[in-house]
Parts: sequence; structure tokens; C-alpha cells
Amino acid sequence: MKKRHHEHNHFVNFSEERPMKKEPKSGNVRKRKPNIHAHLPPELLIRIDVPRAVIKSIYLLPSVMHRLESLMLASQLREEIDCNIGNFSISSTSILEALTTLTCAEAFSMERLELLGDSVLKYVVSCSLFLKHPDKDEGKLTRERQSIISNSNLHRLATNRKLQGYIRNGAFEPRRWTAPGQSSLFPVSCKCGIDTREVPLEARFFTENMTIKIGKSCDLGHRWTVSKSVSDCAEALIGAYYVSGGLTAALHMLKWLGAKVEFDTELVTQAIDRVSLRCYIPKGNELAELETKIRHEFSAKFLLKEAITHSSVHKSYSYERLEFLGDSVLDFLITRHLFNTYEKTGPGEMTDLRSACVNNENFAQVAVKNNLHTHLQRSGTVLETQINEYLMSFPKQDETGRSIPSIQGPKALGDVVESIAGALLIDTGLDLDEVWRVFEPLLSPLVTPDKLQLPPYRELNELCDSLGYFFRVKCANDGVKAQATIQLQLDDVLLTGDGSEQTNKLALGKAASHLLKQLEKRNISRKTCWESQSSMDVKLADIGTPSSDSIEMQSTSVPVIGPINMKKGGPRGTLHEFCKKHLWPMPTFDTSEEKSRTPFEFTDGDEKRTSFSSFVSTITLRIPNREAVMYTGQARPDKKSSFDSAVVELLYELERRKILTVQK
Repeated sequence: MKKRHHEHNHFVNFSEERPMKKEPKSGNVRKRKPNIHAHLPPELLIRIDVPRAVIKSIYLLPSVMHRLESLMLASQLREEIDCNIGNFSISSTSILEALTTLTCAEAFSMERLELLGDSVLKYVVSCSLFLKHPDKDEGKLTRERQSIISNSNLHRLATNRKLQGYIRNGAFEPRRWTAPGQSSLFPVSCKCGIDTREVPLEARFFTENMTIKIGKSCDLGHRWTVSKSVSDCAEALIGAYYVSGGLTAALHMLKWLGAKVEFDTELVTQAIDRVSLRCYIPKGNELAELETKIRHEFSAKFLLKEAITHSSVHKSYSYERLEFLGDSVLDFLITRHLFNTYEKTGPGEMTDLRSACVNNENFAQVAVKNNLHTHLQRSGTVLETQINEYLMSFPKQDETGRSIPSIQGPKALGDVVESIAGALLIDTGLDLDEVWRVFEPLLSPLVTPDKLQLPPYRELNELCDSLGYFFRVKCANDGVKAQATIQLQLDDVLLTGDGSEQTNKLALGKAASHLLKQLEKRNISRKTCWESQSSMDVKLADIGTPSSDSIEMQSTSVPVIGPINMKKGGPRGTLHEFCKKHLWPMPTFDTSEEKSRTPFEFTDGDEKRTSFSSFVSTITLRIPNREAVMYTGQARPDKKSSFDSAVVELLYELERRKILTVQK
């Protein structure tokens, strides 16, 4: 009987079978189980008189029900938060986005909202503390702010509101979905040791075990959740409420969580009154010129005077409190601008953009570019010398009008920009739009995604990670200067980058910058890595003649590896640590998969497994100053196990060639 095909019918054929493939000769042990349907007569072809479109819709039913359940939970949380402010409304979709982690593998996640909410939280808490405690210095305010916005405190507040029960932190598994009243065909028994649905927040239910699968739930619904996911969710909800209803809605969300913040405009009036009581008469054009540069005339002149006064000049007042406030103001305004401008930009790139814009070095450059540094009231030869050296480090402007100094700017220059922002916020009665109107031209041009440059050390780390290379770092600090050295072994040459700066971080950055320039001369960079990955692999795989400055890997003593951990992932981990220690490039894997309707049977020691897929991996290891070694492992039921098999075969092959010794 010949199979019929019709536009509106769905057929189920029990007799169709793929042709048998030849067994590979790699020594792997696998057998196919006999297919009882392989020789059934074609008359058993079943016709179902249901339109194909209906069948396809039924396939989607588990996903649809899962999404509806998630939206219902989001609606329930919205009712609990109960934000009734004027015409405010927030959709269940926005709340669901704030509850969804990256591990859910959805098209959306909480990451962008968490970035915005973090800035909103920092600004609101900073402003509240600044106005509430006019007598506390910058140090005490910073410590108190940190105690409120810390992840541990947010976790405590969120769990008090049982927020962890709403978080979506696991990818949807259609095969485990069950309709109400039905039992799962793929049960996962509960081994948590409790009989209730809700897991109490007790120490015995916390773990540092990194092998626990986050988001994996048992049949009773118990899940493992990273504590940071809970605090990130709280920040994401703050961001979601800010997007939907501004600061008023975000404040309601904060108060619902239990954060102790006060945002009374009466406190602003009191702050301005206190400043107005300070007797101050500007000397000539002391402040008028600065007001012209920033295009804002202060009503409370002493605020601006305080904002430009270094602590070395006056003991009674300085810019430190205003700098504490301005730091959070600029962080929030810039983050809000990036969030609204680059709606399609991913959370990782958004974080990099904010880091590039909101940092003391960038603000120091803003101060010099707008000649704000000339108004800084300072005293002391050390600070004066640092400022002069920084000004002299600026090269001539390029065709884009930008100039980057060769050394890091003094912290005081970045602080004065932040303190002016804080003073402006108080003088305008917390008018954020007016502060942004003043500071947007001062900060321009802000970094854009196409102009974004990562810090040198991070760029080197990501580049080497993408190419599978390790580098060795050495740092020394005598209390005056830090010296850093980074060594990177390519296939035939050892590259070395050195850096000397005031701190280890700066020295590492300079050493990484030197290494990146050497790699760029060899046509190895992030750009070439992404644009021509295939040609890059060929180039790096070429075996060159060992140079005079290469690492001599063929020493008289044969390196020892092991013993090999034979558990899943163990062989790969053993090889990874060995390559990292000896600066060997990480190996690459090429995997082939064979599928069948009849299951394969695998024998691994005394254990037998069956699978409808068979994976065979070939590993390639490039050893510096030697030929590349390639070896194929045995067939395994999953890809990662096939990686492990290939690694084990390779290690014993290297031992046979006397390249290394495998410790038993």
C-alpha cells in the first residue's frame, strides 16, 4: 500500500525505517536493538482525519500553557505589589521579563532591566541619605549606601517577600510538561528531604556545590536558585516599574520590598535653606565663568563654591558630600540614556558601554576638555604636580577632535565633575531633566557600540579565550611602583608584554596593551578573529620554525599529567589544567553524529546505556614547536562524553610518543 499525502491529513507511519549504516571501526562498543516495527506490513499505516494545522497547534500546547502560567504568576505578583498611583499601569509581560533569567533561554531576560534598576536604586538611596543626614561625611554615607544596595541585603528583602518563588530560572522542557491531574512520563524524584512545596530558608538548603543544576526542578517543584538571581530580580523589578511609571513607581517598588528610603521634596527645600544661610560673596568672576561654561546660573551660589573646593583647602566644607551624590546622579542619567537609545543592544554590551562612560578617568577627561579643572580650588604640591603631568600627557587632537592622555588622571578631576552634578541636582530641586540638559553636551561624545573599546587586559583575555590560548601573568609591587609581565606562547614564538604603573591593575593593563600590539602586527585581533575565523585557524595552525625567543617545550624532563579523573568532564578538566600550566593552546574538537530510529547500545565498563544518537569526536592538539596531534575517540551516547573519550585516547597516544607521562 503506497503512502498517500494530503494537504489536510496527518499520517503516522509505523513501518518506515532508515537504512542501516556500517559500524565504525574505531573500537567502540555499540549495538542496535532490533526494531520490532521494521517488517510490519504497510497496511498498518494509520490515517488520522485531523487537519494538519490543528496537529501543529497541539504540538505547541505545552509551550502555550507554560507561557500562560508564567504570565499568571506575573499578574499575581503585580497584584501583591499593588502600585496604585494615578494612571500608572504595568503589563504582566514587563514583570515577566524582570522575573526571567538568562538560563531560561528565552528571547528576553531580566539583564537590561536589572542594569537600569541598579542605577535607579543607587540614585534613590544616595539622594535619600544625602538629604536625610546633612551632618554625615562622604565615608559614612558611602558605607550606609552600600549596606542598603548590597546583594546580601536585596536578597534578604526579596526573600522576605517570597520573591524567589516567582523567578523563572530554568529552560522549559516540553516532555516534562503535564496537564492538571496527569503524571509525568519522565519523572524526577525529589531528594530534597522535605514534604512541603515551599522550601524553608534554612542553612541545610544552601550549598556551595557547583555541580547542582540551577533551575532543575523535581516533581514537587523544588528548584535550586543562585542567591544573586534573587537580588538581580529585585533590581530588575525596580527597573521595570521605573520604565512604566518613573521614579514614583520605582519608589513604591522599593518600599514594597522594605527598603528604608525617604524621598520627600521638603528635605530638598531644607537642604537649599541650609546652604543659603552660609555667608558667601563671590570674588569677582570666580563662579560666573564656570556658570557660563556649564550654561546654568546657580540660585544658591555656595553650592557651586562647595562643589569646586578640595578638602585640602577648607576643613569645614569640601566637595566630597556633593561628589557622593553626583556619582549616583551621573550613573543613573547615563544608564537611562543608554537604555533608551540602544534598545536592541544586549545586556553585556550595555554593561560595557556604561562602564566606558561612567568612570573616574572619563570624567577627568571631561573636566579637562571643558576647562573645568581650572576652577578646582586646591592646595598642595602633590595634587598640583599630578594635575600638571596629566595635562601634559594629552596629545594633539586627531581628526575626530578626541585626544586620549597617556596616563591616568588624578581622582580629584573626576570628582569635581561629579560634585558639580550633585550641586546642580540640589539647586534645581531634583530636576533630573535639567541636570541632563546641562551635562549631556559636557559628556559628549558618549561612547557608542561601534566605538566601544574594552580595557586592554579584558580584551587580551577574551581574544586568547576565543583562540584557545593561555597566558601567564606575573606581578610585583614594591609599594611605589607595580611591575607586570604577561607571557603568551603561540605555536612558534613566545610573546612578552611588560607594564609599570602605580597599581597592579594599571600595570597589567599596560602589559596587555603591549601584547595586543604585538598580536596585531601578526594580524591577530578581535576584528580579524571575528571576520575571518577560518583563515585565522589555518594561520595559527601553521607549524613554524622555532625562534630564539620561543619556549623550549622539548626539555629533557617529560611533563607529567594526571592522574586522569574518569568521571564525566574529568578528562577534559585534566587536559585543560595541563595546557594552562604549560601554555599549550586548548585543543579543538570535531564531532560527527549518527541518528537512528533503533537505539544504540553502549558499554562503558559494567554500565550499559542506550541512545538513539551516537557521537564520535576527533581531537586536535597543537603543541608549541611540534607537529599537531590528532586522534579519534570511541562512540558515545552524548557529545561531551565523546569529547572525554577522545581526550583519553589522545593522552595515551602522547604518552606512547613520549611527549608526556600519564600518572596512574
